[in-house]
Amino acid sequence: MSAIGRNEPYSQLLQGVVAGMYEIGISCTDIGRQLNMSHTTVLKYVRQHGIEVRPANSKRKVEIDDHFFDVIDTEEKAYWLGFITADGNVSGNRIGIGLQARDKEHLLKWLKTIGAHWGYCLVESMRGKSHQFSVKINSPQMVSALSVLGVFENKSHNVHPATVRCDLQRHYWRGVFDGDGFIRKQLNRSGKRYSFCAGLAGNAHIITAFAEFMRERTPHKMSIHKDTRSITSCTTEFGGVSMMQRSMPVLYANANVFLDRKKAIYDELMATPVLKKRRYA
Repeated sequence: MSAIGRNEPYSQLLQGVVAGMYEIGISCTDIGRQLNMSHTTVLKYVRQHGIEVRPANSKRKVEIDDHFFDVIDTEEKAYWLGFITADGNVSGNRIGIGLQARDKEHLLKWLKTIGAHWGYCLVESMRGKSHQFSVKINSPQMVSALSVLGVFENKSHNVHPATVRCDLQRHYWRGVFDGDGFIRKQLNRSGKRYSFCAGLAGNAHIITAFAEFMRERTPHKMSIHKDTRSITSCTTEFGGVSMMQRSMPVLYANANVFLDRKKAIYDELMATPVLKKRRYA
């Protein structure tokens, strides 16, 4: 049995959750499945909130910005295009993003960005031992716009980087990095000082383009490694305080939208003093 007991009276808050999920476009069937309640109960709460029950397969009543990806002309649009390219999925007319529970707030940023202000449309789940939250947005127009930009169903192995304006490319790649990259702080071999490393995983098209983008803007060359476990996957990695302090600002300096967890490590990186190499006579 779910945390919402079948024989317990539902609170006004829960009824509001049901109504809000319905208004954002989630079907009665999906609401019932997610909240472990009957279709009849869902309809009851929807009607109690004065919401007109829509016919099957009808368009949602509360709109989001369906045209968000029609033209990529802002930092936010470039960022979320990159993030969905890396860590989103398209299925039918739906765009989904699923993240670890620690990154739940990032999903709320996405919803707020497109005008869906209801945090309760997040779906909580366990995948093995991994605690996750996910959200799906039903928008044929968004799906169509993303397909023009190269994001489509089953994209992982053959998606190409999107073409965006030069001044927005770093925001696009920050989105990709936040989705499929990593940045870590760890003790060095001596155990007395912290070091940092970062990298990105993806298909050859994405990794090659990212490495080239970074090479053009930093003094460091990024090598690309083929993943022996997959015929299409590659990685690029780099590390060291000095190198990363020159490289990572390309992505994160003066950014307005980012994954908080990775930005926090970036801030620690930039505050870390670089040890000067000893010179011997």
